[in-house]
Amino acid sequence: MKGLLVVVLSCWSCVTAEANERSRQLALQAFDAAYNLDHREAIAFLDQAVQADPNDADAHRAVAVIAWLRIGFLRGSITVDDYLGSVSKPNINMLPPPAVEARRFHTHIARALELAEAELQRRPNDPDAHFRVGAIIGTQASYGATVE
Repeated sequence: MKGLLVVVLSCWSCVTAEANERSRQLALQAFDAAYNLDHREAIAFLDQAVQADPNDADAHRAVAVIAWLRIGFLRGSITVDDYLGSVSKPNINMLPPPAVEARRFHTHIARALELAEAELQRRPNDPDAHFRVGAIIGTQASYGATVE
């Protein structure tokens, strides 16, 4: 789980200065809380981040990422095979994701993508805008590989 969180945090660290500073700080606090398995606190920080800037695509992506991490934690399994494809047949039956967390993921990843694509339309030559869209699509793909 810590390896996955390191990957997620490295993707998160590329937030642009355009994001609301309060939103960005709250999201960083949320990832710190999630790293320490305090998911409730992480969710509370992210709710505040989205309230601080409802149009911050990175804050919405962070909500989705924490929901995804929580699903993995609650299900008790995230393996390399979940990302790279199964080398062997899985020997565990995965529970469906908790509906609240799955809904949280889908709601916020969709909003993040909507905001990021709008930014990319406004600034098609901005590498940060391209990165943001790619990070969101990568998060969606990782969720699909590990949860659905």
